[in-house]
Amino acid sequence: MVKALLVTAPGKNGRVTFDGHTVKITREGLRGRVGHGRGEKIIPLAQVAGVQLVPWTWAKGWGYLSLTVPGSLESHSSHGQGVKDAFKDENSVVFSRKQEEQFRVLRDAILAVL
Repeated sequence: MVKALLVTAPGKNGRVTFDGHTVKITREGLRGRVGHGRGEKIIPLAQVAGVQLVPWTWAKGWGYLSLTVPGSLESHSSHGQGVKDAFKDENSVVFSRKQEEQFRVLRDAILAVL
């Protein structure tokens, strides 16, 4: 019997959950609703073309995980604007230093089945 996979990573502007078949981005709280509204976005794994994890740094104060989904609205950042754009991108979730390890586990789980 195959054990069900469920990985969750709470971030500053949303929570990402991966169940082995879909990636769900849930927006709650003030930071989550700003620019996105309240709710959730469910992305079938077959639609995920890539996963990018930009690590937390002292200079930025944030890191982020971004999913590449063909045909979706993504913010393409210029030099130094990555985290600022990640707050606006519907397929990105920003995280703090304490949350980074959970996002690494999430990224690795998604990449393992892509």
